[in-house]
Amino acid sequence: MSREEINEILELLKEKKVKNIEAFDLTGKSEIIKYLIIGTGINEKFNKKIAKEIEEHYNNYKRNVHIEGFFPGDWIIIDLGEIIVELFRNDLREKYNLEKLWGDSKNKLKQIKN
Repeated sequence: MSREEINEILELLKEKKVKNIEAFDLTGKSEIIKYLIIGTGINEKFNKKIAKEIEEHYNNYKRNVHIEGFFPGDWIIIDLGEIIVELFRNDLREKYNLEKLWGDSKNKLKQIKN
């Protein structure tokens, strides 16, 4: 996956009103993934809707998409292969604070506050 595809996902999340979107380049930091995108949804139903839209978008490109946490929807992980998208309910995002784990300024690609 390229930076162009990362930007496509970021734009989709921004258009759908996902809050506090952050993207991290984990190349060399993780053996499993290259990019991590984190966003906050307003509630579980909202997160499920966004996860389904991402899944449908990538299924059109014949990509395997794996989703974890769809039920209950408060923390959904969307596995796109080299990219992981995580959608949180606000309280869980604050609790787990993945930005602190991956937030080294060298890793951060983009931040969209809204």
